[in-house]
Amino acid sequence: MRIACAVIFLEPGRSAQWGAALRRLLEPPQFEWLLLFLAFVRTAHFWTEVHASYDDTIPMESERASPDGDAVMGHVPQLVFEEDIEILLREHQMLVEPLLQKAQDATRFELGSQLQAELKELRTTHRLAQALKISEARFRDLYENAPDMFFSVDAETGVVLECNQTLLEKTGFSREEVIGKPVLERYSPTSLEQARLCFQYFLHHGTIHGAELQVRTRDGKTIDVSLSSTAVRDASGRITSSRSIWRDISKQKSLEDQRRFIFDASPNGILVVNTEGNILRANSRIEAWFGYRRGELIGKSLDFLVPHQVRIHPVGDRNGFVLAPHINVIDQEPEFRGRVQNGGDLPLEISLSPMGKEPDETILVTMTNITERKRDRETIRQSTVALHEQLDLNTTITNNASTSLVMIDTSGRVTFANPATEHVMGFKPDELIGKILHTMVHHTHPDGRPFPIGDCLINGILPLDEVLTNHEDVFIHQDGHFYPVRCNARQIFKQGVRVGIVIEILDITDLQRAEENRQLFTLELARKVNERTEELVNSQKLLRELATDLNLTEQRERQRIAVELHDYLSQLLVVCRLKLGQTRQVLDPESPSLDLVKETEDVLDQALTYTRTLVAELSPSVLFEFGLLAALKWLAGQMIHHGLKVDMKSGDIQDLNTPEEHGILLYQSTRELFLNVIKHAGTDRATLTVAKHEGVLCITVHDKGKGFHPTKGTLTQPFTDQSMKFGLFSIRERMITLGGSFEIESQPAQGCTASLILPVSSVVEDRSTPQKDMDGHDVDLAMVEKSLTESKDHPNVNTKTQIRILVVDDHVMVREGLRKMLESHEDLELVGEAGDGEEAIDLVEQLRPSLVIMDVNMPKLNGIEATTRIKAQHPNTIVIGLSVNAGGENQRAMLKAGAVALLPKEAAVADLYQMIKTVTGSQS
Repeated sequence: MRIACAVIFLEPGRSAQWGAALRRLLEPPQFEWLLLFLAFVRTAHFWTEVHASYDDTIPMESERASPDGDAVMGHVPQLVFEEDIEILLREHQMLVEPLLQKAQDATRFELGSQLQAELKELRTTHRLAQALKISEARFRDLYENAPDMFFSVDAETGVVLECNQTLLEKTGFSREEVIGKPVLERYSPTSLEQARLCFQYFLHHGTIHGAELQVRTRDGKTIDVSLSSTAVRDASGRITSSRSIWRDISKQKSLEDQRRFIFDASPNGILVVNTEGNILRANSRIEAWFGYRRGELIGKSLDFLVPHQVRIHPVGDRNGFVLAPHINVIDQEPEFRGRVQNGGDLPLEISLSPMGKEPDETILVTMTNITERKRDRETIRQSTVALHEQLDLNTTITNNASTSLVMIDTSGRVTFANPATEHVMGFKPDELIGKILHTMVHHTHPDGRPFPIGDCLINGILPLDEVLTNHEDVFIHQDGHFYPVRCNARQIFKQGVRVGIVIEILDITDLQRAEENRQLFTLELARKVNERTEELVNSQKLLRELATDLNLTEQRERQRIAVELHDYLSQLLVVCRLKLGQTRQVLDPESPSLDLVKETEDVLDQALTYTRTLVAELSPSVLFEFGLLAALKWLAGQMIHHGLKVDMKSGDIQDLNTPEEHGILLYQSTRELFLNVIKHAGTDRATLTVAKHEGVLCITVHDKGKGFHPTKGTLTQPFTDQSMKFGLFSIRERMITLGGSFEIESQPAQGCTASLILPVSSVVEDRSTPQKDMDGHDVDLAMVEKSLTESKDHPNVNTKTQIRILVVDDHVMVREGLRKMLESHEDLELVGEAGDGEEAIDLVEQLRPSLVIMDVNMPKLNGIEATTRIKAQHPNTIVIGLSVNAGGENQRAMLKAGAVALLPKEAAVADLYQMIKTVTGSQS
């Protein structure tokens, strides 16, 4: 460096050559130091040219002319390398001082043209190298970080030669896994075959543009890409490799799917047509509206759907329409009519919009179904008409209302008053509008005290979200008198803002007078109603008593007729039957009269059977002789003759302790319930349940027939059968009269349950309780049951002598017939006759007969009680009962009382003697 500097200063003519040599020997920083040093020593010509060859960006502050006219360096700017130069001067002081001396002597020198040319060439080369280096760095950065995936493929082997960083980041593979590997390995299995075809196409044509494939990633996913490739050729034109790009089109495909979905999901019908009007695409709404499948529409003219109504622009204007994109809404009256596949039509609104600027681009046709819009327009029109009508009606109602309607604002001033206001208040509407209502009609109390507006309830609802309903107050009329009013007030809101109150004011002067009169009339009416109600209750009570008396009278009359039939007609028939029996005994067995006697006996038997049935129907003797429970059992058995089978359940109850009149009404009511089942239930079975619980008797008749509506059970609704209604009503009245109730539960097709409920005494006969005779003595039933055996062993019964017999019957003719029948047998002795039970007891005590023939139904004391007492006092006396009704309860009662048998009276001639011989142990 020292040598070079010395040479430069000693040989100014060769400074360029040495400068170039110095430039080649020194690194740029060292050379820069040298230049700075030279500048520091103010070598004008050398600094100007040499420094410019390296960096011409340091400006000079000023220049001045040398005495020779050449430009010389003026003031050199303060350099940033000043400290470095000072260090350099210190280190090379021995060299610099002579240089400085020589430099001061050299006032000017010129550089040769060779040095200037070399400096210029060096400057250009340096700049190009720096630019190239920067460009290469920028290109590499752009290549590696480009949004697309760049790679190069060898044309012969198909392996990847290089790729950018973007490809590695998106696929997840490392550079080692990609470079040198077949490019086909990067494609997904679904795109592999298509990728092979693309590669073959590239080898033949040298280019690929926009092939859509799928590239796999390391994690097994796929990326939708668009492949574009160009060929790299050698000097002979042979393809050696490819420059390829994978462009990620996943988002574009997703957007395409979304556009396709939007296209199909649009509420409007959308068609894509070409400039000739032929359909290219159609969405699902078109299919739904017109009824055609999309395949049937593709290629068809738009006229196919909208016949001769829509025209794409004429040829002359078509290009202008397509090249200048805009939306053309076609709206005409009447609206477009679409042709539906089933022959109908569809009202439409149609708009056209281009899909590109090229003349051959497509046009988007949007159709809107305006059926609902037309309907809505019609609805709006009708609503508008109805609104106007309602407004007119409101005006009519307001103007013709009989009450005063007043509107006040938030300050209490009247803004509206209807014509009725003048009639109510005395003020015309114009006299009130703009005035404060309270100061006009409500400013003073009736007693003369002022009425502050703050106490007014009507104005008081303004700050609150309240209403005033039926508020009664006193207003002041225009003529000064006070009058009562009734007010209804409600706040008025407009768009959520309170704007005032609407008040309805009614003059209630007449109403108050009417109310006073109504109260007087109400008091009078209540008094009269109470009087009439009391009379009605008394009448109802009297009617119930009369009805009860009527029922009891009916039963007594039935009983009387039954007694007459039993005591007279039945006994006459029995006597006739006895006479015929005696006649049979005296006739010759071969006599033809025996047939006549037999026929007559049959007729008499039928007459007796009918008489017994008639007597039972009129008044069953079992009710009066054995009580209600026995009568109900007998009634249940009798219903089979009417086609109704009754199952009776009475639990462990042996008897019901009810008065005779109660028993009659309960028996009659139960019988009527059975008849209702037969007539109306449509069934042949029923259940009778008798129960007593805590002093309450409940008799229930239940059937599973067709039933009826439960409201009929109230007995207030009309029945389809009036007899059924009257019968149930009659039963209900009877039970109420007795102090009980009558309940019915029924549903259609679920049968009916009718219950007779009556409070009764809780005393029930216990089966283990000994029976009492007429005198109150205990009756040993076991003794009665053994009476037959003991009678056979008793010494009063002498099988070798005549049998002593006492006949007991209240009918003389029957006793006479029995007497003659007994006298016809030598081994029988009639010791006496009695006409009732009490007389029979006395004669047994006096005559001590061996056998008593006892009638059941007799006055004073019946045969059952008489037998009980006789067996109690004379247990060895044999008793044989006779009765027109020899079955059922009579037979059970006589056997329980101690009789050995109960025979029908008509069978006395044929069976009585044999029975006597059997029970006495004697054989004829």
